[in-house]
Amino acid sequence: MPFDFMNKHCPVVLVILYLVALIYPMTMILGEVPLPFQEEGDANDLLSWKKEAADSALRIGLSSVAASLYDQLLSSETTKRNQNREELLLGLVTAQLANGHFDDAAKVMQQLSKSNSPRVCIRRSILAFQQNNSAKVAESLEDVKIEDLPPEERGWFHLLKGIGALLGKERELAQNYFETALQIAVSETQKTEFLLLRHRAEISSGKPDEVLAVKLKQQWEKFKGQAAGYDFALEYASVLQSLNRTGEAIAVIDAQLKVIPIQNGDKKAHLLLALGLLDQDPNSNLGRDALSSLVEKTEAPALAKVGLRILASRFDSLKDDGTYVAFIDRLLSSTKPHLLRENLLLLRANAALAYGADQDADEYCARLLQEYPASPWKLDALKTMATIAWRTQPPRYRKAADYLSQIRSAEEEAGVDYNKTALLMADCHFLANDYENASSAYQNLLKQKFSQDVRAKALFQFVQSQIGLGNLDQAAATLDDKQFDFKKLSSWWQAEWNLIAALKERDGAATAHARVDDTLKTITDNVPEAVRIRLMWLQAQLSLDLSENLNSTPDLTDKIMSMLENSSTLEKAELAMLRAQTMLTKGQGLLRLQRADESFVVFEKLRSSYPNSEQAVLSYLLEANHHSAQNHLAEAQRKLVTLAERFPKSEYAPRALYEASINAERRGLPESLLEAFGLLKKMTNSFPDSDLLFHARLRQGHLLRNLNDFGAALEIYDEILKNEIFGQHEQRPLAALAKADCLYAMAKSDSAKFGDVALRYSDLYTLGSLPVDLRIEAGYKRALCFRKALKADEAQAACWEVIQLFVQSDDFFNALGGKGRYWASKTILELGDMLEQQGSSNQAIKVYDLILKRDLPGKALANSRAGTKKE
Repeated sequence: MPFDFMNKHCPVVLVILYLVALIYPMTMILGEVPLPFQEEGDANDLLSWKKEAADSALRIGLSSVAASLYDQLLSSETTKRNQNREELLLGLVTAQLANGHFDDAAKVMQQLSKSNSPRVCIRRSILAFQQNNSAKVAESLEDVKIEDLPPEERGWFHLLKGIGALLGKERELAQNYFETALQIAVSETQKTEFLLLRHRAEISSGKPDEVLAVKLKQQWEKFKGQAAGYDFALEYASVLQSLNRTGEAIAVIDAQLKVIPIQNGDKKAHLLLALGLLDQDPNSNLGRDALSSLVEKTEAPALAKVGLRILASRFDSLKDDGTYVAFIDRLLSSTKPHLLRENLLLLRANAALAYGADQDADEYCARLLQEYPASPWKLDALKTMATIAWRTQPPRYRKAADYLSQIRSAEEEAGVDYNKTALLMADCHFLANDYENASSAYQNLLKQKFSQDVRAKALFQFVQSQIGLGNLDQAAATLDDKQFDFKKLSSWWQAEWNLIAALKERDGAATAHARVDDTLKTITDNVPEAVRIRLMWLQAQLSLDLSENLNSTPDLTDKIMSMLENSSTLEKAELAMLRAQTMLTKGQGLLRLQRADESFVVFEKLRSSYPNSEQAVLSYLLEANHHSAQNHLAEAQRKLVTLAERFPKSEYAPRALYEASINAERRGLPESLLEAFGLLKKMTNSFPDSDLLFHARLRQGHLLRNLNDFGAALEIYDEILKNEIFGQHEQRPLAALAKADCLYAMAKSDSAKFGDVALRYSDLYTLGSLPVDLRIEAGYKRALCFRKALKADEAQAACWEVIQLFVQSDDFFNALGGKGRYWASKTILELGDMLEQQGSSNQAIKVYDLILKRDLPGKALANSRAGTKKE
């Protein structure tokens, strides 16, 4: 169970690029018991990758996906005590604000009420604006210094300062802030968002004054058909909106639109935008039609972008009747290219993405990049294409890596943090099994200029890449590099752990043990106590496989226990887990040192101290295995049954009952065979979904045969062969062979039935897909049935059919396993015996010689028979 966050061959969850989080754990290759730290390592890494997915989804505009991922992260027990919890809350509230879920955002902000970090204050101000709390918009920003904000949030600071000034009727100051916000916007998307909120602020900046509303109404009605009517209409609508009289505000703007002169295109555009902002009723076409007209005519391109942004934000693939997509398609298909064509292409791609039409989305993005290579929407298009490449089945990791490389370059050129993009690009190479490029990309991220978080992930994955390449020496040299002092990174010990696992697999336990020993000698006091203890446990676990170190295992585990007793930094749950695992390792060591009684005492203490732990479960298995090896079958059976009864939900419970039945069967008494059958029956009834179900049912049939209850055995074999859940089981032929064996046993009382049984074996023998060992066995038994049926010619022919398979083909012969070689020898001896019986001694000798030539079992018997005949 090495810590493998990226192994795509095993079923768990890794970050789906900019969309969904998954991670794929790997199985440890060290020791016979599970590593006690895997859950923690996998859990922390899952959270890390899921956060990357949430952040990326938010960045690309998939705010609903982001909100879902942040919710999952915050509901985790691990994050409830995580120091980065504020960052997760910030991500969630940002996604909720983007979704327009302001009540939900307000509840999340309550959890951040004690925080006055600049990023929290920015969101507090945004929420205040959305809740029409004009005083708090500016108040929330009083202590914020712009240099304390990340580059992508500095524009928001100026925008909100401008909104605060606008709400305070300081229009000139507000204008200055708005202009600065637009100048430092980090993307075209952000610039459009700023324009949208600016106009929304303008339409809602009126004061709730009934007297003023009456006066403005009079002025508007007086000048409605003149140029001044435009200004009075907007101001009057703004006051009505502040008085929560939205319907009347909409009517005012709609009326003004009908009388405004055609040549006043800019003013008309402002009115259309105002109408679209005011009318948010999903059942009303007025606002949507106004925005559509604004976009289609494009008399004011900047406002048209804002209108298109509003239409896109209101698009819901689950509820849309096709109007939104049809509108974009109509604009894209116009003879004269629309002024916002590049933006339209991207939004059409995003709509296709929302519908799951990935190929269409990819094509629209490709058209955008081809037609507008310098487009400000280029980054968004590349991110969408990377998303598609990642989530295609099977994923196109190399293609995703290519897009990410372009995204990284664009981000670097724009002065935006590209660390995470570079890391994801390296991950794509890794997932494509391109360890060379992955290794190079990760190595570049190990430089000091990158953040600790990025370097930690890069270090782990760099070591994994080197392991994938078989460059274990390079991986070790990197971890040992004093220039970078990687031991300060949180992932160092996990990378070290996996390197040790790889060393054990390639070079054996001795090399792995030496690596742990050297590592423990070089780590400083700055290394967390838990890491030192874990490595010491690994040292103890490896010593179990080394005779020269085995004697030290009990003392080493005692030392670990002493450190755990005196620990002041470990949390209660982690402390308990480490203690339980160390006690289990000590018990294992004592068993291997032939100090069984001492080990049983340790196991009892383990079960008493941590009765519900997985280590307690494993202690029963280890103890039972020892008793079984010592032929203490009843005691082994008792331990296994106790395990199953005490831990019925454990993954080991069905195996415990299965092995208990084997121990009962080994006792050999009729009553113990019945006991074994009962244990298997309990297993199949209690665990119908167990991977051992097929084997349990098959063994039940075998036990009934041993009890001479052939009819009941036959029913079980028939049930196995007819059961659909076993239809594709790789060992299903064993049931067919067992059924034939059962019929063979029943035919002994009626020799006339041997011919029918021979046909059963013949069906198996001629089955080309059957494993070669089973095929040889079925062929031999078919010949035996013919001989029992007194059909000597058919029996001899059947034997030779089997023999010629491996006589004529060395490949076939070399494929035989131990059982196949046994049945091949039996077949030769059977044919030789029949030839002797009919007086063909010379032919029999030639047949017996095949055993000697092929070095098969039974050479002594073959020599004896051949020698006798020669004399």
